[in-house]
Amino acid sequence: MALDLRTILAFVIGGVLLTGAFFLRPDPTTTSNTLASKSAFSLRNFIPVKDSDNNGIPDWQEPFAVGTINLDRTTGVSTSTLTGQLVMSLADYLSEGDKAPEEVLSLIGSELMTSATDPQYGNEDINIISDNSPVALRAYGNAVALIATRYPLPANTKNEMVIFNDSFSQNDPELLKSLDPIISSYKKVRDDMLEIPVPSSMTREHLSLTNVYNALAIDIRGFRKVHEDALTSTLRLRRYPSDAAALQAAISNLYLKLHQSGIQWSDADAASKFIEVQL
Repeated sequence: MALDLRTILAFVIGGVLLTGAFFLRPDPTTTSNTLASKSAFSLRNFIPVKDSDNNGIPDWQEPFAVGTINLDRTTGVSTSTLTGQLVMSLADYLSEGDKAPEEVLSLIGSELMTSATDPQYGNEDINIISDNSPVALRAYGNAVALIATRYPLPANTKNEMVIFNDSFSQNDPELLKSLDPIISSYKKVRDDMLEIPVPSSMTREHLSLTNVYNALAIDIRGFRKVHEDALTSTLRLRRYPSDAAALQAAISNLYLKLHQSGIQWSDADAASKFIEVQL
């Protein structure tokens, strides 16, 4: 049969779970003699096997039942998606016939981890200046605040997690269009952060904040693919909470560094109101 997304996910994730269960199970040789003697006299109570629809599959197995995967028939699997790429890799690894199941799963896991690694902006990507005077630092702090508030979202825009959950639970891809303004906002903020003059003493903090903005844009763009490339969405969903926390930390660290450099904000500074809201 042709490979479909749910079958692929069941195969890959199921394989990982089963392999993990095998390697994490307790070693029976380490069980104490006392426990072993007690176990020998205990009665084993089995759950009755039921097959309500008489299809040969026990009821408890129904949620996990998937069609057989024919790895010789990968026609129709899109290699433009992470799921499709992993399926092709899985087919290639298994067709070679010289790799143990745990080795195949390790290779697939490595590919998954690589796909979740974002490109990082470095010194060469930003506009570093040698001026670290109070005037330059104040101008920089105000510029960062103005960028962060420059691209407001449409009125009544829901939180990205709410949009994602609504679309997934209702199986409605159209709802994901509401993510587009959020993605666009993060990308525009990131792009502006790459352009403004950055005092050299603020390089590390600036890159940290810029890379977090970029990561959040990629996270939410991954949410957009939940109905077509679920593995990508799953990976970005797992990253999102830490990236969201990192945004708050990056903003705090940046303005703390400015404060430690002697910068004080007045009501006339854009940074003053921004800090009041964010920190």
